[in-house]
Amino acid sequence: MDETNELLAPAGSFDSLMAAIAAGADAVYLGGKEFGARKFAYNFTDAELLEALAMAHEHSVKVYVTLNTLITPERFHDVLKFLGFLERIGVDGVIVQDMGVAYLAKKLFPKMKLHASVQMTIHNSFSLEWAKKSGFSRVVVAREIKYENLRQMAHKFRGIEVFIHGALCYSYSGQCLISGLLNERAANLGMCAQVCRKAFQLERDNITLETPGPYLLSMRDLNTSPQIHRVLELGVKSLKIEGRMKNPDYVYAVVSVYRELIDNYRNGKRLEISGKSMAILELAYNRTFTEGYMMGDISGRIISLKRPNRLGLKIGRVLESRAGKTRFESRSMVGLGDIIEFIEPDTLKTLETMLVKGIQKKKNIFQVKTKQSLPYGTMVNKIRDIKAKQKLKKALQTQGIKRKSLDVEFHVKIKEGEPIVLEVISRGKKLGIKSKNPVLKARKNPIQEMEIVRWLEKTGLPFINVKRVNVELRGRPFLLPGEFKALRRRLLECLVLHKKQCKQEEKKTIEYEDDLSEEIIPEKPHRIGIIVENAEKVRELSRKGWDILYYDCLYGLSEKVIPKKLQEILEINELCRKENKEFVLKLPRITHDSFFGYFGKLLDELKERGIDKYQISNPGQALFIKRAFKDAHLFADTSFNVTNHFTVLYMESFVERISLSLELEREKIKELVKRRFALSKDSLKPFSNGSGVLEILVWGYPEAMITRNCILNTSLEGTRGSSCSKPCIEGEYSIRDKKGRNYRVIPDKDCRNHILNFEERDWISHTKELLSSGVSLLTLDGRYVGIESIQNQLKRLENALENL
Repeated sequence: MDETNELLAPAGSFDSLMAAIAAGADAVYLGGKEFGARKFAYNFTDAELLEALAMAHEHSVKVYVTLNTLITPERFHDVLKFLGFLERIGVDGVIVQDMGVAYLAKKLFPKMKLHASVQMTIHNSFSLEWAKKSGFSRVVVAREIKYENLRQMAHKFRGIEVFIHGALCYSYSGQCLISGLLNERAANLGMCAQVCRKAFQLERDNITLETPGPYLLSMRDLNTSPQIHRVLELGVKSLKIEGRMKNPDYVYAVVSVYRELIDNYRNGKRLEISGKSMAILELAYNRTFTEGYMMGDISGRIISLKRPNRLGLKIGRVLESRAGKTRFESRSMVGLGDIIEFIEPDTLKTLETMLVKGIQKKKNIFQVKTKQSLPYGTMVNKIRDIKAKQKLKKALQTQGIKRKSLDVEFHVKIKEGEPIVLEVISRGKKLGIKSKNPVLKARKNPIQEMEIVRWLEKTGLPFINVKRVNVELRGRPFLLPGEFKALRRRLLECLVLHKKQCKQEEKKTIEYEDDLSEEIIPEKPHRIGIIVENAEKVRELSRKGWDILYYDCLYGLSEKVIPKKLQEILEINELCRKENKEFVLKLPRITHDSFFGYFGKLLDELKERGIDKYQISNPGQALFIKRAFKDAHLFADTSFNVTNHFTVLYMESFVERISLSLELEREKIKELVKRRFALSKDSLKPFSNGSGVLEILVWGYPEAMITRNCILNTSLEGTRGSSCSKPCIEGEYSIRDKKGRNYRVIPDKDCRNHILNFEERDWISHTKELLSSGVSLLTLDGRYVGIESIQNQLKRLENALENL
C-alpha cells in the first residue's frame, strides 16, 4: 500500500469546502465560474478561489482547480488569463480535459502541475504513458478499467487517481455527446442535462419489450467502501469522491466514513465497514450502490432500472394507514426536521414525501399525518436526517473552521522617477511590493491622493476590510489605473497566502497575428471520405465518387480471428488500390489493454504488407503504432474532441489529419482554421509540422454514447452476471424516450454498446461554407445505414461539390 494515498473530496461551494476540511480530506477539487465540467454548481469567483486556497492551506489541505471542459477558439485569451491567475496564487494542481489547454499550460506555466481529467478518456496503459510523457503529474483514469489492469497501470505510473464513491456516468466520460445533440447542453462544455437519468423503452424491431424498470441507462452510485483494502492495495495516488453538485452534509458524511476506513487500514485496525457507516453513506445519497466496473460489477448490478434518483436509507415499513394517519415500524429514530419518503416496494416509485413537523412514537412504532392512505408494507425511507446537519455544524465549531475577514492598512509612496512602493499591514505583519518601472511625470493632470485612496479601498476581495490608507505623493506623478490595481492585487494575494516576499508577476503571452483575414486559410484540394464496416459495402461502393475509405472492422479482435481479419483487410486494401482510392484502417474508439496484444500481432503482418495508414481514437493507439511502425501515417478521428486551434497545433506533431469534434459549431470552424494559421510559428516550434489537414463528418448518425454496459443483457437478463444468452445476435434494438425519439443500440463484438443519435447529422447542404472555412476532407459515416442510403448521400455530396 502507498502511504501517500490522498483522500480527495468535492467542494462545489464554500460550505462544502469547509465540510471536506472538517471531515479530514487531504485535498479538494473545485471550479471557477467558468471552464469547469459542473457549470451548474455554485463554483468560485477568483476572489473566493483565493480565500478558499488560503483556508485549505491553513489546514494542510491541497486544492486542485478544474479546467476540464473543451475550449472553443475565442475563449483562449480568457483561459490564459485564468491559468495565469491560478499559477500566481499557487494552486496545487489544475485538472484539464482539452489537449490545447494542456499544451499551452506546459509551455507558458512549466511549473504548474497538470492533472488529466477523466474527460480525456484515458483507459489503457499506452494512453497513460502518453499522459506521463506529455507532462501530466496525475491522471484520472476511466472508471471502466478492470481491477487487474488498473493494478498493472498503477505499477507503471504512481500518479493515478481513481473514483471511489459517487455518481457514475453511463458513457465513457468525454465520449458522451447525447446531451449536446439533444439539448444543446454539451457535457464536454460542463452542461450535462443528465439524459441517462430519463426513462426509455427498449425495442426490438420496433416492438416494445418488457423490462424490470424504465431507467435503462441510469447507473447506480459507486461505493467501494466494502473493498477499500483492495483499492488501497492498488497503490494509486489519489482516491476521489464525486459530488461537486452535492450538499455539504453529503461531503462531510462520505469523507468522514472513508477517512475512518483508510486510517483503520493504515493502523492495522478493523477494516470491514460497519452497519452504522454504511447507513451514513446510504443516507448521504444513493441510487442503490454498486462497487463499479473496477470491482467486477456489470449488468443488473450496476444499473438502477427502477429509480434514477435518491433512494435514501430504508428505515421501516407501513403497518397501517387510515384517514391521513399512518403508522410505521422503524429501526431508526425519526425526528422533527427529518425528511422521509413512502416508496412502493416493487416499482420503487415515491408515493409521498414529507418533512416531519409532528410525530408520535411508542417504542419503535411511529405515527405521522400523510396526505393519503398508504398500502400495508410500503417502504419508509429517510432522505434527510436533521442530526447530520447538526453534526457538521458542531465539527466546524470544534475545529474552528470558518470564513474569516482580514483587517488591513495600506501605505504607499509614489515619486517621479522611482518605483511605486506599496505596503500592507495586517495582524502586526508588514508586506511590501515595488513596481518594476519608475513613475513617469504627468504632462497635464497628475494623480491625486483621493484617487489612490479610492483604488486601494476597492480591493475586489469581500473578506478584506481596509481600515486605513496612507498616501505619500511627490512631484507630478502619472499612473495607469490598471497597472496600480494589478500591484495592489498581487500584494493582497501574497498577504492572504502568507508569502514572506512579494514580486510583481511576469505576464505570459502567446503571439497572434492581428489580421485574421481570409488569406490566412490555405487552399487545399477537397476530397470525400466514407466510413464503412464490412466488405460488402466496399464492393458495392468501389466505383463511386469517394477518395478515402476508413475501414472499421477491428471489434472482437482475438487470436482466433487474426488470420481472417488479415485476409479481409488485404482484400479491401487491394480493391482500393485498383480504384486509386486511399485505404485507412480505423481503430475502435475504446481499446483497453487486452486489445493491444492481439492488434500488435496483426500490425506486424500489416506492416510487412505495406498497410501503413491508420485512423486512431486515443493517444495510446498513436504511441503503440509508432513504436512498432515508425513510418505509419496516423489520422485522428472525432473521439479526440478537437474544438480549437491549439489542440490542432499540438496534434499535428503526431497525426497528419484531424477530424474535428462533432460538438464544434459550424460558425466556429472558420475561426479555428484562421487562428491556427495565424499563430506565430517561431514561438511554437517544434510542436507543429503545419500540415493543417482538417476533416468534418458531414453526414451520418453520430454515436451519442459508447458504454461498457450492455443494455440488452441488463434489461432482459438482469443480475445473471457474466452469463448472457446473446440476444444481440438477432434483431435490431433501440431505445425510445418519452417524446418518441428512437435511438438505435449497436452492440459490438467486444460487448460494448454504441447508442446512436435519434436523427442524422446532415451538413451536406453547407458544403460550400465548410470548404470556404478551410476544411479539406468531407466524410460520410455509412456504418449504420444500408448501401442505398450511402449511395444517395454520396450523390448529394457530389452534386453539392459540382455546384460550387
